[in-house]
Amino acid sequence: MSLTTACCNLPPVTSSYTKQGQEITIPSNNVPTPTTPFHAYVAPLSVPTPHSAVIFIYDIFGFHPNAFQAADRIANLTKETLVIVPDYFLGKSMPEELLGDMSKLVAWIGENGDYKKIIRARIVDTVKYLKEQKSVKKVAFVGFCWGAKMAILAARDEEVNSLVEVKGVAQCHPSFPAEDDYKGAHFPVAILPSKDETDQLESWYNTHLKASQPKSLHRRFNDQSHGFCAARGDWSDPKVAEAASEAFKIVATFFNEIDL
Repeated sequence: MSLTTACCNLPPVTSSYTKQGQEITIPSNNVPTPTTPFHAYVAPLSVPTPHSAVIFIYDIFGFHPNAFQAADRIANLTKETLVIVPDYFLGKSMPEELLGDMSKLVAWIGENGDYKKIIRARIVDTVKYLKEQKSVKKVAFVGFCWGAKMAILAARDEEVNSLVEVKGVAQCHPSFPAEDDYKGAHFPVAILPSKDETDQLESWYNTHLKASQPKSLHRRFNDQSHGFCAARGDWSDPKVAEAASEAFKIVATFFNEIDL
């Protein structure tokens, strides 16, 4: 696994953003092991019955105002797509006092954000809700930092693919990237690293995605730090705000181009 020093050390910013959408409750649909119902944020919709959705996976700071603002902005740019942000951590977030201690941070993620043990069930519940309650037939995932890893795992999940058509994944400054994430991907991937992520991402993109999934893309933001699109993004700084806006436009354009 690869976890950047910035991911371990940088705190979230303070934001007063007021979300524009609404919170709903996702029921438990997991069989044979029911899960706890959980909240999800749904960004404002421009159409009453969208048939596609973007499942948003936040960073380790959970339901942060920047997550709501990012979801609202992506929804505004994709227009006819439902953008939903499940609360995978059930109201919790990574305690800031763990910052700077990589072993404790990784342990917290293992206890609260392990894909197979925890996150997968909430992804499946969300997909079932979208399919059964909203008639959604196609989904894409967008993930930030830790959430970028969860997004690629969810998109490759057999049960998720049995329920809906997975059209693609967008990853913003991904944590824990691995070459196997991209090998044999049956969907295009947009990879948007910051200056803090490994240069191997571009190599993996060229090797595993560029030819086989030509709608994939790699765009490095060399002047931005890890987390600039998520809870660590200080959007009161014009340069950071401009970069985040550009990233959201790239993500939205990517979703539009993959026929989401």
